[in-house]
Formats: sequence, structure tokens, C-alpha cells
Amino acid sequence: MISPNKYENIKTNSLVLGAKIVAFLQNEKSASIVDIQIFLRKHKIEISYQKLFDTLTFLFIADIIDYNNNLIYIKNDTRKSLHNSKTFI
Repeated sequence: MISPNKYENIKTNSLVLGAKIVAFLQNEKSASIVDIQIFLRKHKIEISYQKLFDTLTFLFIADIIDYNNNLIYIKNDTRKSLHNSKTFI
């Protein structure tokens, strides 16, 4: 569930995780859920699959990512309008 509050850990907040996932997908053409989980663990972010799916659902509803053939990728029109987030990672 995406409902930020002042007691939540900012590193595992769904909005912050979404930004990190978008930054990762900007560098990659597409990625599987496992690839995203490995990326987050590499950056020392341990979250449950439920939290990951909540974040991916948020990004899908916001029309930022799409899902096809078991791969997640940024939509082309979204890629054009996003800023360069390489410095965010």
C-alpha cells in the first residue's frame, strides 16, 4: 500500500523505490522482476516481494512502465519526458 507517513523508512518508501527502479530501467532496455530485485539488493535495499509489486503497480498505474513477455520496461513516451536520473542511483 502506498501511503507515506513520517514513521516510514525513507529507503523503503514506495515512491523512492519507484524512482530508483525508473533510474535502473532508463539504463537498461528491459528487466525482469528478478533483475530489479538483484539491483535493489546490490544497493543494500532489502524489501519484500509485496512491497516490490506495490511499487511496480504504482509505476504501471502512473503509466510510467509497461509489462510484456515477463519483462518490465519504461514506456517510450515516458522515456522522453523523464529527466536524466543517472545521478540518483
